[in-house]
Amino acid sequence: MPEKSTPLSSLQAGQTARIDNLHFNAEFTARLRALGVDTGKTVRVLRQAPLGGPLHLGLGMTELMLRHNDARSIMVTPLQA
Repeated sequence: MPEKSTPLSSLQAGQTARIDNLHFNAEFTARLRALGVDTGKTVRVLRQAPLGGPLHLGLGMTELMLRHNDARSIMVTPLQA
């Protein structure tokens, strides 16, 4: 049975997922893609700040911080360890 997509913001630190969709305007989507955030890529949540703070993400050799609100608009499929 296929895994169900979930918002990136719902993952915990240490979890890895495949990016399924980016639900942003064209300009912000282009900025994220320039940083390596794109459909089909694998993303790992390195840290998550408390109280809805930003997520520290790893994509290959790139690390970035993303606001929790923005992470809700990225749909992912969690991967098994």
